[in-house]
Amino acid sequence: MAPHRRRSKLIGWIAPVTMVVIWQLSIVTGLIRFRYFPTPVSVAEALQTLISSGALLENTAHTVLVALLAWVIAGVLGICLGLVIGLSVPIWKGIMASVDVLRSLPIIALIPVGVIIFGFTLKLEIVIATYAAIWPIIVNTVSGVHQTRTELLDVGNMLRMSRWERMRKLIFPSSLPLILVGLRLGLGLSLVLTVVSEIVGTPQGIGYALISAEQALHPSEMFAYIVTVGIVGYLLNSIFLYSAQALSPVERSRESNPS
Repeated sequence: MAPHRRRSKLIGWIAPVTMVVIWQLSIVTGLIRFRYFPTPVSVAEALQTLISSGALLENTAHTVLVALLAWVIAGVLGICLGLVIGLSVPIWKGIMASVDVLRSLPIIALIPVGVIIFGFTLKLEIVIATYAAIWPIIVNTVSGVHQTRTELLDVGNMLRMSRWERMRKLIFPSSLPLILVGLRLGLGLSLVLTVVSEIVGTPQGIGYALISAEQALHPSEMFAYIVTVGIVGYLLNSIFLYSAQALSPVERSRESNPS
């Protein structure tokens, strides 16, 4: 990693660390007087207890596996549908209005519908998370296809490439940066909606453990699971960005030429 990026990451930690310090001092000094509001120290102790018991690992593993599975499904379907829509003007004109309507629906409001259809099951989590993650992938893939430079398409015509060759060698590589943006957005949405589905009633995962701790009046454990969601989201995003740099020529060029 370049030195300027390391410095940026270190600077980025200043705000959350400062917030934790203010949080601790506010409770210790009595500035915050909520009865069940824990200190960061008690949250850290609860986190250690959950790790020792194995409950945190079990719940986190369930949530991460479901979120990743839903994201992979959304990625495959979203990229394929985005390429089809983007490559065909009639399909694009006929279907994009429907896509805009469907992706504008509040996903959380659809969870009760999912409960009626699937019950409190693993299918509910996967379907809701997939539905949330697929839309930014479709939209960004379509945008990437449409932003393919005319010069590239002219080269394909001049070389008499087949439609498959133009898509594989010209259009898809040109669209890849925007596709990666859609995948990154979809990954975050998949994790968030997986947790929300578990909070609603799926008897597994971080969301279920979080709401169970809240109902049992264990605020330290509840905050420990909230912190866990944040850490998991940060790690998944970091892994994705590292992988994306290896795939995208644009990111590689930025890394080698920061100026």
